[in-house]
Amino acid sequence: MLEKQTMATLKNVAGSGYGNLYVDSLIWGGKAWDVSQEPLLVFFGENSNFDAARTVHPAFPNDWYSDGSFRTSWYDIYKDTFAEVAGVYASVANIPFAMPDDVQDANIVWWWYGGMGNVAGWHESPDQSEDYSQRWGIFNSFSPGGFKHGGQVRSTIIHEIGIGLGLAPSHSGGVLGDATSFPGVHAPNDLGDFGLNQTVYTIMSDNDGLNTAPPDAEKGQYGYQGGLGAFDIAALQALYGPNMTTAAGNDVYTLPTANVPGTGWSSIWDAGGTDTISAAGSTAGVTIDLRAASLQQGDPHAGGYISAQKGISGGFTIANGVVIENATGSAFDDTLIGNSATNILDGGAGNDTYYVDSPNDVVIDSGGTDTVYATFDFADPAIEKVYVNGVLKSGTAPGPGTNPGAGNGSGSGGQPVVNGYRVLTGGSKNDALIGQGGNDKLYGGLGKDVLTGGAGKDIFVFNTKPSKANMDKITDFSVKDDTIWLDNKYMAKLGKGTETKPGKLNKGFFTLGSKAKDKNDYLIYDNKKGVLFYDSDGSGSHKAVELATLKKGLKMTYHDFMVI
Repeated sequence: MLEKQTMATLKNVAGSGYGNLYVDSLIWGGKAWDVSQEPLLVFFGENSNFDAARTVHPAFPNDWYSDGSFRTSWYDIYKDTFAEVAGVYASVANIPFAMPDDVQDANIVWWWYGGMGNVAGWHESPDQSEDYSQRWGIFNSFSPGGFKHGGQVRSTIIHEIGIGLGLAPSHSGGVLGDATSFPGVHAPNDLGDFGLNQTVYTIMSDNDGLNTAPPDAEKGQYGYQGGLGAFDIAALQALYGPNMTTAAGNDVYTLPTANVPGTGWSSIWDAGGTDTISAAGSTAGVTIDLRAASLQQGDPHAGGYISAQKGISGGFTIANGVVIENATGSAFDDTLIGNSATNILDGGAGNDTYYVDSPNDVVIDSGGTDTVYATFDFADPAIEKVYVNGVLKSGTAPGPGTNPGAGNGSGSGGQPVVNGYRVLTGGSKNDALIGQGGNDKLYGGLGKDVLTGGAGKDIFVFNTKPSKANMDKITDFSVKDDTIWLDNKYMAKLGKGTETKPGKLNKGFFTLGSKAKDKNDYLIYDNKKGVLFYDSDGSGSHKAVELATLKKGLKMTYHDFMVI
């Protein structure tokens, strides 16, 4: 006989009083799952399990089983999609899922049923069925398409599982006496104040997509919600706490580029690192907005700011509390909007528009006729139009309070020229040094610096102790023109050399790949990840330390380095 598995229990929760009307509206109240000790056990029910399940869940809703048509087995694509959706929920909140061996041990049983008419799915809330501990979700037969991110089937599954975890429809707020709905919402099809009752902001809305029904509404294969909205994430975290292990590294979120299966909407939950929303490969101009959802009533962007390619029914918002630092545009006309963090905004080619609000923000100009709107005295002669607090200051020199080469994107004037090189020097914090035409020598110093040489033969100098807190980014290293100088005071194994007489790097000290291959591979360039490492004992026991990040796929050799 199988050993009975321990189920999660139920806990009492309020349906309001969370300090935010949107969160109050999305929490059903009464009960939620207590997963502090045990995972939430879920089971795919089949006809053969029905009698056993009824011993735990005696009642059956809506007479839906009258024709006995629960499926004898689940298709793999159904199970896979449910598992992916469970993973979406677990990624934003502390909700561990597991699958028991016996249907009687399950907290939630999902049934596949073909007799529900036009009802796509139905799910019990944790607050329902007070006389027993198991909850059921029942799903109609699905159309062949729509299981991928952005598909209608997946969107339905996300919505119904949300009910099963204690979320409520945004138009009703559950059934308790303290239930509230979104501002301006009185019926399921109301978009509410500022149009925030749409699935792009909350999967618990009945209004699919953004602004209008998804363009593929007939087939349901793209344009729907593929993940959670910013409001959903906030409500789930109020119930279960945030998952602070998700996406804690340096992550890139790439915008979809075509209206095809797999294209849809989601809100980014990212727990740390230095992150980027990228339009690499986009086939038209994009808007990338790095501001997070405010959740504040009265704010048109309480549910988030949209990042997407023009004409594409899919993209991202950013959840409240998340910081995405960088934006990479396309080869077309883009709009890139920064946030309160230090941002690198790279529009690429095209006539781009930038919005910046910190002197530490970096604007990388790669051509076209560009415009910057700034809230400080921004100056960059390479930018055709610069507006400071709404006043056009195009073509002006750096004004009072600017710090060329330290993050405002100018890098012009004020630096000494030594032996034909214009010298840019960072300080002890995170700096952004930007060269332009001609030869530049960039010393990042301490901190996580962003180094851009621009045109010319540039030198990037690393003269501090390598560490994670001191890892720089070289945005535009050219194998043909540029050189990296490494200080043997901190990287002694690299050999001899001084600033006045740099030494050549020994050929045997450099290798390509993810790790050292022999004991004297002290310098390693991982061309797949674009990371440069220093390893003090080569293939020995000491761990390699990251020196810098560069572009992937560079054809680097030992000739690209000098020792000082």
